Amino acid sequence: MKHWLIFFLLLFAASQSQAQRDSIWNNQRHAVLLPLMGRQILDTLSVIPGTVFFQSKDIDSSFFQLDDNAVIWKKQPPTDSVSVYYKVFPFLLSKPFSRIDTITIRRADEGLIAFDYTPFNSTQGGLLDLKGMDYNGSFARGISFGNNQNLTLNSSFNLQMAGTLDNDIEILAAISDNNIPLQPEGNTKQLQEFDRVFIQIKRKNTTLIAGDYDITRPNNSYFMNYYKRLQGVSVTNKTILKKNKAEVATQAGIAIAKGKFARQIITSTEGNQGPYRLEGNEGERFIIIMAGTERVYWDGRQLTRGFDEDYTIDYNSGEVVFTTRRLITKDVRIIVEFEYADQSYLRSMYLINSSYKTEKWRTYFNLYSEQDSKTSGIARDLSPEAITALRNAGDSLTYAFATGVDTVEFGNFDPDIIHYKLIDTTVAGIVYHNIVVFTTNPDSAKYTARFSELGVNKGNYIRVQTAANGRIYAWVAPDQTGMPQGSFEPIIRLAAPRKQQLLTTGGEYQLGKKGTIQAEVALSNLDANRFSELNNQDNNGVAAFAKYTQTFDLDSAKWQIKTEATYELAQQYFNPLAPYRLTEFTRDWNTQQAAKATENLLIGAVTIQKNTMLLLRYETSLLQRNSGYTGNKQGVRFRLSEKGWQLLANATLLNTNSTTEQTQFLRPNADLSYNIQAKKNKFFRGWRMGIYVEEEKNQRKNSIADTLLAASFRYYFTKIYIEKASSNQFSWNLNMLRRHDFAPFTKAFTRTTQADELNLLAQWTSNANSQLSVNFTYRNLQIINEELSVNQPQKSYLGRLEYTLQAWKNTIRSTTNYEISSGREPKIEYNYLQVNIGDGVYTWIDRNLDSIPQINEFEVAAFKDQANYVRVAITTNEYINTNNVQFNQSLNIDPRYVWGRKKGMLKFLSKLSDQATFKISKRVRNAQDANAWNPLILNLPDSTLVSVLSAIRNVVYFNRAHPKYDIQYGYSDLRNRIVLVTGYEARLTTEHFIQGRWNVNAQHTLQCQVSQAIQGNDSEVFNNQDYRLNITKIQPEWIWQLSNKFRFTATYKHKVSQNTIGEKEKAFINDIKVEATYNQASVSAIRTNLSYVNIKYTGNPNTSVQYAMLEGLQNGKNYLWSLSYERALSKNIFLTLSYEGRKTGTAKTVHVGRAQVRASF
Repeated sequence: MKHWLIFFLLLFAASQSQAQRDSIWNNQRHAVLLPLMGRQILDTLSVIPGTVFFQSKDIDSSFFQLDDNAVIWKKQPPTDSVSVYYKVFPFLLSKPFSRIDTITIRRADEGLIAFDYTPFNSTQGGLLDLKGMDYNGSFARGISFGNNQNLTLNSSFNLQMAGTLDNDIEILAAISDNNIPLQPEGNTKQLQEFDRVFIQIKRKNTTLIAGDYDITRPNNSYFMNYYKRLQGVSVTNKTILKKNKAEVATQAGIAIAKGKFARQIITSTEGNQGPYRLEGNEGERFIIIMAGTERVYWDGRQLTRGFDEDYTIDYNSGEVVFTTRRLITKDVRIIVEFEYADQSYLRSMYLINSSYKTEKWRTYFNLYSEQDSKTSGIARDLSPEAITALRNAGDSLTYAFATGVDTVEFGNFDPDIIHYKLIDTTVAGIVYHNIVVFTTNPDSAKYTARFSELGVNKGNYIRVQTAANGRIYAWVAPDQTGMPQGSFEPIIRLAAPRKQQLLTTGGEYQLGKKGTIQAEVALSNLDANRFSELNNQDNNGVAAFAKYTQTFDLDSAKWQIKTEATYELAQQYFNPLAPYRLTEFTRDWNTQQAAKATENLLIGAVTIQKNTMLLLRYETSLLQRNSGYTGNKQGVRFRLSEKGWQLLANATLLNTNSTTEQTQFLRPNADLSYNIQAKKNKFFRGWRMGIYVEEEKNQRKNSIADTLLAASFRYYFTKIYIEKASSNQFSWNLNMLRRHDFAPFTKAFTRTTQADELNLLAQWTSNANSQLSVNFTYRNLQIINEELSVNQPQKSYLGRLEYTLQAWKNTIRSTTNYEISSGREPKIEYNYLQVNIGDGVYTWIDRNLDSIPQINEFEVAAFKDQANYVRVAITTNEYINTNNVQFNQSLNIDPRYVWGRKKGMLKFLSKLSDQATFKISKRVRNAQDANAWNPLILNLPDSTLVSVLSAIRNVVYFNRAHPKYDIQYGYSDLRNRIVLVTGYEARLTTEHFIQGRWNVNAQHTLQCQVSQAIQGNDSEVFNNQDYRLNITKIQPEWIWQLSNKFRFTATYKHKVSQNTIGEKEKAFINDIKVEATYNQASVSAIRTNLSYVNIKYTGNPNTSVQYAMLEGLQNGKNYLWSLSYERALSKNIFLTLSYEGRKTGTAKTVHVGRAQVRASF
């Protein structure tokens, strides 16, 4: 695998080298023009003819004429602004230029460009003069200051480069100073990774990578298995020896490991698509998954990531959701392997991989080592008592804890942190000492505490819901028997630093043309606790593997016999880096609950095959464990294809004996199908129908009593299917299955459940303008024996419909997506964290004047200099089962395409157009009045509706994009409801508006908007945040385009807001705003605005209602002003200066200044 990886990296580097030569022709630029009749400068360089493209379809070549670097308008465009894309030459043709004295000019035979145009060797490059390199990026440094904030500095640097330097040195690099890792969204098959920072240097056969890189399982090793994301240095080399043309490949690396490997078996729930949360090796519930490292297995088969594939994953919350292509049932087996971020200790690693390959021989050596530092990370913060606890724990950390209570230095009280005090209390005559109690009193708040969840009735503290900006825990007394009544304790689970190493060496020899023999030996070392010398006797282990294969050709009829023999030894204390066997190896051998032991595995197989028509394979296996376990497995595989018929059959039988149980595991399955080759009837051509049967019967009996153990199970199902293979127009698959499950009852199996499923998958394409795809699943689970089944009867629905339509010469364009499923909604908890002013989104308003932030005292900041808090969503382990529906619809109707040149009534109707969008995601409880599958019913009772996110917008246009005037009527409905730990929180905004535009002439434009809106907020717990506002607004505007450089705008807004609940607050707002812009294309721009806002507010001050009504302003007179100046100091360096000020009501005047210099290269 690594050789292919190197090959593709080299191929990419080579393509980048070529791309830098072609980049001169790929320099597409973008500009927005305010069209004025006459000549407008488009760029400082000459525009390449034929590359000018206007975003509006209403503007074609008849509107303009290209003149070097300018556009000459022949007629007025139908819009007030024009978005244009174009490409330029790296020079200005109209600029006077001469290389020699004009006196020496003599007549030439040919008229050539007046200078030597050699773009590939030009020294007139960007800010960085790197010949042979293609690069782009930027560097910015800025400051912000004001009388309401401290001085803040900010900077950013990004650079991407690729190309070839002298001496054939190839460079590929991505460099950034962004310290915040940007994890990609796990909803696509291919990930766009933004957080990789690296430099790759290659010369001939040697490649050096410094920075972020990945390593994968060496393709020549059996026991060595890993997929790691690292930060460090890696060197690879591949050399061909001249003497015997042998290939020597070497890889060496040293790095810091970003993550830790984990493997989790997910317990599925009938009809629940997720999310399913992943946990760490030590039971950590809230982990961050390293992007792209997950491998999800469904009944032993690996799934594909993507919203249109099998599953999606949220890497930041560690949650997996399965799509409509995979119905989750109680029967599926899901295993997830992944790497997750672990900041406990600094984990370093090094590796060496080397191989030697000739025509017959291949030998290799692999060494991997990773170790946690005992002196960095949390090790520096461990108390002597914690280190002692780790030394005495050995390899078992079950009871390795440290106190979670820490003291706060005197005078360091921080209101943004949860504080506690220590008290003694007496309950039922028993004195309990050192109880931690939440407090906001700086005099007694001398402690902070970290809590760990131990399980129900295993701790003395519980979570309590308060308005505090953080999690609060309260002590509860034990019951009369002394049993704890809580689930938490102020203690910290201790993690120990580990060291793990694996060495493998082996070889492979080719026997003739169709035979091979392979062998490998592995040594492992695992120290689970580097602080402790206890239990070190089990640190080291060995393993060995050997395999022989030989294929014999019998005759010219293409008959083949293939023989295989495999032997594997895994010593009891052998610890691989990650599982190297098949995902369900332990299930296949009934060793799921078995303790570690030395294993000997022997496999022999014979395969007889004739082309693709016939295959017969027999396999026998023996697994022995030194714990007294012996397993024998026989397997047969058969395939026959003849005249459209195909039969696939498999069967395995496992018999095991151990000191505690005997088992027999029978697993047959068969698939018989017929492919219809209809020559006369084209309708049935390509149809395929068949039947599939499968059974698993696992009898596990106690060695003493002849009764079935609880781990025994049996099921069988039959599936009938009919399908039509993919074609240009129509393809589909329809199948029905019935499954019977059995549970052990004394000495036999008893039927417990019956499940019926119907699945439909279809795709239809009538033409390029109409496409339909449907995926639907229905499942009905019936309970036959309620005493032996833990499930309840349930009907599950799962489906997705997608339809796209372009009709009537593009007059109607529609896209529809409809999806139904079942899942669960996690309860969310919000915490607000203080950041630098301007870097946040929220502001804190101390409404109760206690100087302690509460979560109901935060609002979205109206001004940037107030935004000094960010809101962090913390998902909990509390879920609500829901039925889900998603509906996305976009519809565009524009009759101009068919009636634009008509006359009379059709001409009038062509001026009407409509644009509508619906985006609805609704989750409801399973109730009779829930209307679960109807996305348009949003007004549901609070007891039924769990969460909703909807955005509905419809706009009807008259004379859309007309150069003289147009009119719009629109309606929008925005709703958002989420489930919090403290209850639900819902927001609503609906609006009706009418908007008109009239271009009086080329310089003057009048616009006006009138709207009626409802804005509401509803909180289940914090009723002081509830409001429902009726809002009426009128806003006329005058735009004066004096020239292509100067633009003046005057706006007046009259707004009336009335709260219809609570205290009936009311506000009258009159806002007068003027704005001026002076713009010299590609040189400089000056923008200034001034606003006067007069507000008359009646109601309670300092409330959420007032903040929403007044939009962060104050009752009375408000003044706001700003001035900004932007200038291009050179072709690549830009300066930005800005000043903002405001005087709101009786508050003091606020001044904010900003400055930034940005360099592009």
